[in-house]
Amino acid sequence: MLRRTRKRHRCDAVAGQVPDLPFGDQVFDAALAGFSVSHFQNYSKGLAEVRRVLRPGATFALSSWRKMDGEHIQAWREAVTPYVEPQRLADGFASVVPWDERFANEGNVRLALSESGFVDVEIAAREYAVAISVDEYLTIRDSSVEGVLMRWSMAADRWTEFQRSARKLFASRFPGGLRYTRSANIAICRMPS
Repeated sequence: MLRRTRKRHRCDAVAGQVPDLPFGDQVFDAALAGFSVSHFQNYSKGLAEVRRVLRPGATFALSSWRKMDGEHIQAWREAVTPYVEPQRLADGFASVVPWDERFANEGNVRLALSESGFVDVEIAAREYAVAISVDEYLTIRDSSVEGVLMRWSMAADRWTEFQRSARKLFASRFPGGLRYTRSANIAICRMPS
């Protein structure tokens, strides 16, 4: 991905990990964390690291998914349950995305940013209408954190059986494809001057 970005956009693309970003102190005028802070093992240290690389007065934007519900989520749970115990899957998900529930809540996003020393915190909910075929939806789910955890935890023939079963269930419930709304928190704040 980095090689492609460098070639396509003729820029310096750098891989880093929070904390310990490979940049000096106060070098950026802006930073963006797109749907990623919920993945940080320690979001307080991660946000402190973002602050470290931002100049005084710099802008920081953060996005996080809000809690998702609906028929498609219920159908996914129904498809998954015979193959993986729900609590085991929830625990596995939480090990990869430990702050998903926390950052799904607008108040918690605001609190985390304020406690980290950011000022002028503004947050808006943004809704995205999704219209997708059953095959596209299940392909996305297969590569989601839950899908990958399931695939790793079962034999290949059991995974194939799960995929067939899920496709059959979704095709019967959503013959015209899926339509739902996905909501996100979009936060913009800045470093104190």
